[in-house]
Amino acid sequence: MDVRKQAEMFLRGAKPAATTSKKQITQSIDADRVKSSDKKGPKCSFPEWIVFAGDSNMRHTYHYWISTIKGYHNQIKSHTFAIDSKRKSNLRWADQETILEFENNCILRASFRFLHGSTSEFIHVFTHWHEFRKYEPFEDQDTNKFNPQNGLVVNKNTVRPSDYALMTTQKRIAIDCQVSNPLLCSKLKQFKNKKPSWVVLTEGWGGVPYCSWFHEATEIMTRYPSIKFIWAPIYVTNNNEQRYDCFKRISNNFQPNIDNLKMLDFWDISSKKLPKHTAVGGTHMRTAVKRFSDVWKSSDKSSKQENHHDGSGIHGSWGLTNRQL
Repeated sequence: MDVRKQAEMFLRGAKPAATTSKKQITQSIDADRVKSSDKKGPKCSFPEWIVFAGDSNMRHTYHYWISTIKGYHNQIKSHTFAIDSKRKSNLRWADQETILEFENNCILRASFRFLHGSTSEFIHVFTHWHEFRKYEPFEDQDTNKFNPQNGLVVNKNTVRPSDYALMTTQKRIAIDCQVSNPLLCSKLKQFKNKKPSWVVLTEGWGGVPYCSWFHEATEIMTRYPSIKFIWAPIYVTNNNEQRYDCFKRISNNFQPNIDNLKMLDFWDISSKKLPKHTAVGGTHMRTAVKRFSDVWKSSDKSSKQENHHDGSGIHGSWGLTNRQL
């Protein structure tokens, strides 16, 4: 009789064969437990997949945040991965991907999704998490078919991108990573049946998601209860008081709470006069990343102790408000 069967007899109260001691059976059970726990994978100290979504200021934040991560031994990047590819106009406003590999076999996928201002694109991005896109080169497009709005809703409270930017990005296409980076593609396969752990959203071109589109945006988020969303609607580009007041009013009156959404109020730092593009690693960006990471830490703690407050400025359990707008 093998040790496993004898162990089962032992647990049922049956007397094991004399050839096998109680110590041997206990050791066998412990070994099986170790094997079982090994199958769950390594315990990592960070989310498995984080998506940043917004405009060029959010792209810069994405790069700054990645630069603060320590301890990885290998990084695999998409060919679009850059703070600002000014010399490659067909990549400048494209999506980005990177994989960070750590010694303990933990892997972090960090994605950036550029929001070019249309609600239809927002819906596509938030329902096709694995797809990352670029756009056809400006030279290959028919200028006679250019739509100056490109799906963008512009009002007095938002900043309108240039015609060149809108023209260049009007025809977006999925990136074939098998062609552009086969190694990255092979690494991304392990995420095939997964969704992001976190999505950090600020504002895309024209301020998308717009205040008038608040209910539609949050309805999309409720479809993914396993994903935790952070939304800071007033970030850099469209930092005007009218937009802030609108989001403050609508979020305070919104019912019911959305368990997987945390809204962040950056008005204390965003109400100041800011350059078109904030400095990578500057005061504004460092503060933003600190607040994002405080939410991550707070969420991790609140999963162990509900409504926990550690003095970091993040209050309560997961709900619609945080640093109340």
